[in-house]
Amino acid sequence: MGNKKNPMHPRRLQVRSPTKKKRYFKDKVRALAEADTEWPPSSPRVSPPTSPASSDSTYLVGNTILQEILQNLNSKEDMASMLSKLENSMQERLSAITLEVRQIGLQVGDLEGDRDNLQLSLHNLEQRQDAHKSKLVQIMCHTEDLNNRGRRNNLRVRGIPEAQGDQEDIRDTLQNLFNKILQRATDTPILLDRAHRAVRPQGLPQDTPRDIICRVHYYTLKEVILRLSRNSQVLNQSPTRRVVRSQ
Repeated sequence: MGNKKNPMHPRRLQVRSPTKKKRYFKDKVRALAEADTEWPPSSPRVSPPTSPASSDSTYLVGNTILQEILQNLNSKEDMASMLSKLENSMQERLSAITLEVRQIGLQVGDLEGDRDNLQLSLHNLEQRQDAHKSKLVQIMCHTEDLNNRGRRNNLRVRGIPEAQGDQEDIRDTLQNLFNKILQRATDTPILLDRAHRAVRPQGLPQDTPRDIICRVHYYTLKEVILRLSRNSQVLNQSPTRRVVRSQ
C-alpha cells in the first residue's frame, strides 16, 4: 500500500494520448469507488475495507460509466456536420442581410433622386414667387395711382342740410349748387360718377349735417368749380357751407 501510486496525483493529469486518457479515467473511477467518498466531500470519514468482489463490481460500474461518457462524446464527423450546418445557417443569414442592405441602398438612391427633384421644384417655385411678387408690387402701384387719380376728381361739400327719410336726391342738389357756382342755368347737366353722404364722425352732433362726397367726371370742370367756390356768393350766404378737395 505504501508503494501504490495515488491516482489523484497532479502529475497523472498531464497525460495527452487517448490511451493514457482512457486509462486515467478508469483509474480515477476506481479510486473514487475504493475511497467511497462524496464529491465535493462534506466531512471526512473512514471507508470500510472492501472485498475483492466489491472491487470488481465497482470497476465494472466505473468502466460502464466511462464507456457511456466516451460514447456521448462527439466524433469528428459529428463536429464536421455541426460546423457545416452552422456555416450554412450563417451563410443564409448573411445572404438575407446582404439583400436587405441592397434594398436599403436602392431606397436611399430613390430618396436622393426625389430630393433632387424636390429641390428643383422648390427652386422653380421660388422663381415663380419672386416673379409674382414683382408683378403684385406693380399692380399695387398701379392701383394706388388709379386711386390717386380717382381722388383727384373728388369734392367734399359741407353744410348741405340733410333731408328727412330717403327722399334726399343728392345728385340733383349738387347739380343745382354747382350750376349756381358756375353762374349758369341750374338745369344744366353735370356728370357725376358718384355722390353720397360721408360717415358721421365720432363726436359730431346729430343736428350737424354730414358732408357730401362726389366725384366729378371731368377733372377740368372739377377744378373750375373748386376755384369759383372760393369767392362764390352762393356759399358766402352760409358760413358753414363750403366746397373743398376730398382726399
